[in-house]
Amino acid sequence: MAIRFAFGAVASVIAGVVTLEFGARAGGLFLAFPAILVASLTLIERKEGTEAAVDDVSGAVLGAVGLAVFAIAVDAALARVSVGAAVALAFAAWLGTCLTLYLIVETVHRAHSRNR
Repeated sequence: MAIRFAFGAVASVIAGVVTLEFGARAGGLFLAFPAILVASLTLIERKEGTEAAVDDVSGAVLGAVGLAVFAIAVDAALARVSVGAAVALAFAAWLGTCLTLYLIVETVHRAHSRNR
């Protein structure tokens, strides 16, 4: 538990420093990083093996990319439409991005499994 808290604190401090140096937009993207990801991956790898940890990394990366797309879409849409419409458009962008990336990763994984 101490490892999780330490990594969470470090991730939060990094997001704060990025915000102070480069502004709220850049710092906000760093808040999409799961603060306890590194600690969780270490524990998963120890208890369930490397393959399980790699699967979690893949999901975290897809989620982070989706959240970044969501943030970019909200930022772009707010200049043109209402907040509700901007969030709806950003949700659609997030969903489309995550589903597309998932299908790509799953297709590559299945192709790799067949070639073994």
